[in-house]
Amino acid sequence: MRSSLRFAAPVFVAGLIGAGAAVPAVASGSQPVLAAQSPQQLVSEILGARPAAVSGSLEWAPDLGLPSLGELASGGQGIPSAGGIGLTGLLGSDQSLRLWADGSDERVAIVQSLAEVDLLRRGSTVWVWDSSDQQVERYVLPSGAEPAQPPSASAPFDPQSVAAAIVSHLESAGTTLGVAARPVYVAGVPCRVLELRPTDTTASTVSSVDLAVDARNGVVLQVVLRAAGQATPALSLGFTSVSFTSPPASVFAVPAGSSVSTRLGAPGSGQLTGAPGGSGWYAYAPLSGRSYPSGAGGSAPQVLGHGWSSVLGLSVPATSPSFAELSALGHQVSGSFGSGRLVRSSLLDLLVLPDGHLLVGFVPPAVLEADAATLGG
Repeated sequence: MRSSLRFAAPVFVAGLIGAGAAVPAVASGSQPVLAAQSPQQLVSEILGARPAAVSGSLEWAPDLGLPSLGELASGGQGIPSAGGIGLTGLLGSDQSLRLWADGSDERVAIVQSLAEVDLLRRGSTVWVWDSSDQQVERYVLPSGAEPAQPPSASAPFDPQSVAAAIVSHLESAGTTLGVAARPVYVAGVPCRVLELRPTDTTASTVSSVDLAVDARNGVVLQVVLRAAGQATPALSLGFTSVSFTSPPASVFAVPAGSSVSTRLGAPGSGQLTGAPGGSGWYAYAPLSGRSYPSGAGGSAPQVLGHGWSSVLGLSVPATSPSFAELSALGHQVSGSFGSGRLVRSSLLDLLVLPDGHLLVGFVPPAVLEADAATLGG
């Protein structure tokens, strides 16, 4: 059996899920000239950076080589989704985003060709707005369920939040730190690049995580995950334009003329995702180390293992349409854990078990299968 069993919450992936995704790292034809800094200095900057306000445009780009996910891309039953944008939609296609935060209120806009989905937080109340039908869903945490910190709308989509979660929870003994020889520009801003690599190259499908750190204030403007054996980034999330001035108050207003309905909880499969340190709307970021409270009608997602080889365990009803669709993907595998369906990509692998359990991680199939054998033990 593996040495630990923990609970974890997403940051991007979202969220983060993000783990976290292809913004060109260099936005100009030359590299900036910056004073040298050690990896430890950059880590300290990332953990200490707390901009009071930020706004800008971002690009999220996955290149996982996943097979077609069919209707799951619109957020099937039992799969986290909000406003028609689900986990598989984020993993399967590029997204343009807008982000506004002023230190208390937050708004994220997921921009599509003919529509927009917005996540808006004011205090502990969250609104999800879908422009395609002018519907607003208002989410309120039930009495007694308020977290130590309010849920975050921006965390899974904010490179700074994603990066801080990663460097906070990676085990130093299992991670090699370095600084790229060449600084880069991101959104026209000079940045140093902190490189994180798993020491055990067999423990994860991740080759490296590159964090582009604003040389002016230590804020991370881009997060890039690279998969072993793949030249292009597997996941990238980064600003294409950014400002650290306070956004106008009008951007935090619920759209006038919309129909508003109120629900208890937070967006995403009935889970109350407001864990201390922030939360995410989507799974999965295996490096986050955060926690899920239990959701209605089932146990909380669990993380088996730790660090680079952590695996997220989810459960969906074995009678649901989503499970039927997932069970048709990949190919049949069997072992000491029993049998299941394995879906492979360059970075993210998924094991679907007949009882509705899903194991997903930035790990080789052997790790998923070993963890599957421990379920129920």
